[in-house]
Amino acid sequence: MPSIPGPTARGRFRRSVGWHLACPQGILITMRSAQRLLLGLVLLAGSSLPEALATAAAQDPGPPAQGRPSGRSAKKKPDAKDLSPEFVQLNNAWVGALNDYSTALLTYDRANAGLPLERRDPKGTPVHPAPAWWKRFEELGKAGDPDALLWMVQQAGNAFPESERCTAAAASALDELLRTHPEHRTVEDALQALRPLFDRFGRERFLALVKHAHDAAKDSQAQACALLLEAWALADRSSESSPEIQRQVQGLYDEILLVHPGTRTAREVAGRVHAKLESEFIVAELAWVDAVRELQRAGKDPSQWPPQPMHAWNQKYLPVAAAGGPQAREFVNRIYPAYQQAEGNGMGFGLAWLQQWLMSRAPGDVTTWARARLGLVEILARQYHGQPLVTSVMVDLTKSAVPYPVEWLEPALQPAIDDGSAPKAQALALLARAMVHTAHNRWADWEAARADLERLLREHPTEECAAHAQALLSSLLNVWPGHAAPDFRGTDQEGLAFKLEEYKGFLCLIDFGDSVHGMQPEEIEQRRGLIQSFAGRPFRLIGGVLDTHTQRSFRERLAALGIDWRCALLGSRASDVAGMWSVQVTPAVFVVDAEGVIRGRNLPWAEQQALIGKLVAQVEAKRAPR
Repeated sequence: MPSIPGPTARGRFRRSVGWHLACPQGILITMRSAQRLLLGLVLLAGSSLPEALATAAAQDPGPPAQGRPSGRSAKKKPDAKDLSPEFVQLNNAWVGALNDYSTALLTYDRANAGLPLERRDPKGTPVHPAPAWWKRFEELGKAGDPDALLWMVQQAGNAFPESERCTAAAASALDELLRTHPEHRTVEDALQALRPLFDRFGRERFLALVKHAHDAAKDSQAQACALLLEAWALADRSSESSPEIQRQVQGLYDEILLVHPGTRTAREVAGRVHAKLESEFIVAELAWVDAVRELQRAGKDPSQWPPQPMHAWNQKYLPVAAAGGPQAREFVNRIYPAYQQAEGNGMGFGLAWLQQWLMSRAPGDVTTWARARLGLVEILARQYHGQPLVTSVMVDLTKSAVPYPVEWLEPALQPAIDDGSAPKAQALALLARAMVHTAHNRWADWEAARADLERLLREHPTEECAAHAQALLSSLLNVWPGHAAPDFRGTDQEGLAFKLEEYKGFLCLIDFGDSVHGMQPEEIEQRRGLIQSFAGRPFRLIGGVLDTHTQRSFRERLAALGIDWRCALLGSRASDVAGMWSVQVTPAVFVVDAEGVIRGRNLPWAEQQALIGKLVAQVEAKRAPR
C-alpha cells in the first residue's frame, strides 16, 4: 500500500479564486474577491466567517491571482470521446459478466427462497466476477487509463474479501489516479466509491486518505468532494455530534463554501448550512422578542432595543449565497434588501414587513415561526399603538389568524383591543380573536366569539370588517342553543333519504365528523357507549359524514370501525347542511330536543351526557300515561 501523507500545514486556503477589476465608480468587490481576502483574515485573525467577510468587503482586492482554479466545475460525463477504445472493449465484456452474475444470483435466491441462510448450499452460491477480472483492469490501469483505475477503486470491495488487501488495492488505485490524472472527472467518482469501504479502512486511515486526495487533486469539484468526505468521516458517518466535532465539520463546510463556490458539492453544503442557519435564525428571533418585551415593560424606546437578528443573519448568509446556495441567495439578494428598505422608514415598518415575511415563509415547523411572528405583532402593537401601521398589521393577522391557538394570539391582539384611539385596528383585532375562537369549536370558545363580535358591532358598526363580523355572528346564532334547529337531511349509508323532522318526539344528538376528527376509534367507542346507555329510550344519534364516502366505502371503512348508527353522507364541509349548521371544524355536536330546538353545542362530554339524560327523562315524562 502506498504511503498516505498525513495532514499537511493545510495549505488548502492557498487555492483561491479569480478576481474582478475596479469599476469607474470605485472598487467593485464581488463575492469571489471578498472570499479571497476572507481566507487570509480567517487564518490570521481567527475571525468568524461573517465578520471576516464584512471586513474583506472594505479592502482593496490586490492583483489578480494567476493560474488558480476558478472554483467552478461542471460534472464531466463520460462519452465515447472520453473513454479509450481499450477500456470500452474491456468494460463491455465486464458488464456482460456482471449481468450473468446477477442472473445466477437471482436464480440461486429463487431456488433457496424457502430456506434459512444457514441451510443454503454454499457451493451453489454464485461467485462475484470482480476477482477474475481484476488483473485485466489492473494492466489497463498501469498503462495510465483513468477509467480502469476508477473501476479498481469501485470494485476493490468485491475483488478482495480481506480488509487489508481491499484497502491496499483501493488506496493504490486512487493514488495512481491522482498522480497521473489529478484533474480528471474520475477522481470525484473514485472518492465517492470509498464510502462503502469506510469500515474496512477505519476512521483514521480513511481520513488520512481523503486528506491526501484533497491535496493531490487539481479539480475544484474533486477537492470539494474530498472535503465533504472528510467531514462525513470526521463525524463518523454523521453519528458523532459532539461540539468539537461539529466545530471541525463546520470548518470544513466553510472551506467548501469559500474556496469552491459554484461546485455541486458547495451547493449541497449550502443547503445543509442554510437549514442550520434558518433554525438558528428563528431561535434568535424568539430571543429578540423576549428581550424587547422586557425592555418595553421597563419603558425603553426602540433606540435602546438590541439589533434585529436580520442584520446578523444577512452576514451569515453571505458566504453561503456566494457558494451558490439558492435559498441564501434569495435572502441576500431579495429578502434582506426589502427588509432594509422597510426598516429605513422606521423600526415599526421593519417589524411590520418582517412579521408578514415570517407568515409567508413558515416552513414545516410552523410552531416557532408562528410564535416569532405573533411576538413581533405584539411588540409592534404595543409600541406604535394608534398609528396606521398597527392597522395594517391587524389586516394581515385577520387574514391568517385561524390556525393559531388562542393563547398564542391573545397577547398579540390585546394591545390593539385595549387601544380605543385606533378604532379600525381594534375592530380587526376583535374580529381576528372571534374567528379563532369560533374555529376552535368548544362551547366556551363560541361564547367568547359571540361576545367579541357583539362588541365589534356595537362599538364599530361602520368599520369595513363589520359586515364580516355580522355574517359570522349570524352563522353562530343560527345554531345557538334556544334556536330551532336548521334543516338536516341527506341520504344514509343504505341509500335511503331522511330528514330530522322524522325524529320529532326523540332527543337527538347530531354529530358531524370526518375521518380525521369525530371518527377515531376512541370517539367511536364513546358514541357507541352513549347509544347503549340510552337503549330503548327516546334517544337517537344521527351522524353527518363530511367525507366523500359512498355507500360501499362506508360499509368497507366506517362500518368496519363500528359505526352502526344512521349517518347522512354529506360529502364535505362545503355541503349545504354543514353550512346551515355553521360547522367550522369537526367534530361538531348538537343536542336537539324532541321539539326540534337546539339545547347544547360541543359541550364537554360528561356535561353533554348529563344534558341528554335530563332531556330524555323529560320526553319520557311527557309520554307516560296519567
